[in-house]
Amino acid sequence: MSGPVKKYQSADEKGARQGPENLEKNIRDFLTKKYNMTPESIDSMLNGLTESLINEFNQAEKTLSQEDLKTFSRHAHSLKGALRNMGLEEWALRAHRIEKLQTKGNEDQLQSLAEQLQFLKKGLRQLM
Repeated sequence: MSGPVKKYQSADEKGARQGPENLEKNIRDFLTKKYNMTPESIDSMLNGLTESLINEFNQAEKTLSQEDLKTFSRHAHSLKGALRNMGLEEWALRAHRIEKLQTKGNEDQLQSLAEQLQFLKKGLRQLM
């Protein structure tokens, strides 16, 4: 008996499915299904998410430029939570990886952290 081979996707491949063109639709679908929210409530929540993302990215970039990795990690943690609350699990996983790089004591990875933060920001630009 042969059937289609199931291909398991990495978080990066899954993140591509949640590309910028699908983010808002994915959030709206998630909030409608999970919390039975009205379109008006979702609009309000999206406005708050936009403000939160902009603030957290700005603060994360600032603390990273100051090499304050402990505070940077808190901002990455906040990004992770905001994304997870909106059903953007693959993007939250990226934020989680950024957060954990710092907590493992990889202070020599400032450039890598900056690049990963920019990748995350670019991927979410439709929301900001």
